[in-house]
Amino acid sequence: LRRPGRRFTPPSADMVNSVGVTWARRGMSVHDHDARLISGVRYFTRDMGFLREFGDAPQPIAPAGEPSSQFLGDEWEGETPLVLPQLPGTANVAAAQSAWSLADPPLFDRGCATAPQSGVAGWNDFSGAADAARRSLKDAAGISVPKRDFVLRVLAVYLLALVPLNWGFFRLIGRVEWAWAAAPVVAICGALAVVRMAQLDIGFARSRTEVAVLELQGAHPRGHLTRYMALYTSLSTGWNVSFDERTALAQPFAVDEDFNKLKDQTPSLATLHRDKQVSLRGFNVRSNSTGMLHTEEMRHIGGGLVLQREPRGDVIINKSKFPLRDVGLIRRRTGAQASGAAAIEIAWIGELAPGTNEVVAFGPVTHARALIQQWEESPTTSTQPVEGEVSLLRLLDLARDPRRLAAGDMKLIGWTDADLGGIELSPRATQATLRTLVVANLKYGAPGPPEVDENTYASLRGQVDAPDPPNEE
Repeated sequence: LRRPGRRFTPPSADMVNSVGVTWARRGMSVHDHDARLISGVRYFTRDMGFLREFGDAPQPIAPAGEPSSQFLGDEWEGETPLVLPQLPGTANVAAAQSAWSLADPPLFDRGCATAPQSGVAGWNDFSGAADAARRSLKDAAGISVPKRDFVLRVLAVYLLALVPLNWGFFRLIGRVEWAWAAAPVVAICGALAVVRMAQLDIGFARSRTEVAVLELQGAHPRGHLTRYMALYTSLSTGWNVSFDERTALAQPFAVDEDFNKLKDQTPSLATLHRDKQVSLRGFNVRSNSTGMLHTEEMRHIGGGLVLQREPRGDVIINKSKFPLRDVGLIRRRTGAQASGAAAIEIAWIGELAPGTNEVVAFGPVTHARALIQQWEESPTTSTQPVEGEVSLLRLLDLARDPRRLAAGDMKLIGWTDADLGGIELSPRATQATLRTLVVANLKYGAPGPPEVDENTYASLRGQVDAPDPPNEE
């Protein structure tokens, strides 16, 4: 399990016939109930902590083997001790590399949070990843209004069909008077064509904006797919969502951790059903408003992302069914070099179509803020917002933070706008914008050496089993 060594303590006056246990390592007592030290299971969307605002790199943590309150937090009472990593804001790549190497938190807490009740790997609407997705959805959700040039083109075609073409056709057949009777028919057909072209129902528009994360474990063909979905409607709508995958879970996505119900607002009930399909029914969205959903499932994607060694070098193979864009790899080197300025290395792939492979050539970091310069040039991942584009920047910042990598770790990050399928909405949204961040853990570094307990429970068992002292009365 690679957990820290423990110290068993004899029964106390408050805990008669009960052996106490705490961590033997100095400074670890504040984490006696920290689930991160017990389980190594982590889900990106459930466990990632928050990211500080970009600024100067933090100071180095305490000496090796001793946790630092800078990363872990000092409070427990209902609060979540979070690792809050900072990416350097400086443009100096060498300085950034040095900072990433020095600020190296213990393996168990690399950017991951824990909660008093759910511990780690529990459903979480308020993790760093969930918060990043929520903010992206609030920026992007809504109906896309047709551009001015589209409206002008449609109007020109409509007038052309209504007057010259309509009149000319009936003049050719010698029935000019019929042009007046045909005018309403032309108008109705034109209106239907506009609705189809603009993907809008007149007076009843619906849209679906989705920010998702697909986390893969290397070559494994199934991944953990988390969808954060914003459903907009211009008239009150009750949505039903059904899934092909029986592992799926779904519930309304919390808008705000401190949400308070309005005075006259009545709660609505959405129910999760499990029969032939998993479905969430009765998710109601009021007129001209947006409702948000949070769904998770283990999704089969046809194949994983395979890293293999060939004579030409390391090769990454996309065995999934979906194309990947803006693909980059990040790794933290092992050995003596990992403590120097070149601890973090990157490789750029770009497009990675299904069934294709690309040679992986690692090199130094090219951008202190984005790590890889090409990510800054993509509209989906750039720090400069692009109108009409759903940004994955906030989620990317969480995924690419170098402090989340242990020595020997290698991670692939990309995104896709393909529909990953497995979900059906009723009624269907007439507009859909889908963006999925793909995070693949290609390699994990070697775990640290196991630690020996300071003593054993058996050595104190006699004190627990000892009979109560006789009553002297």
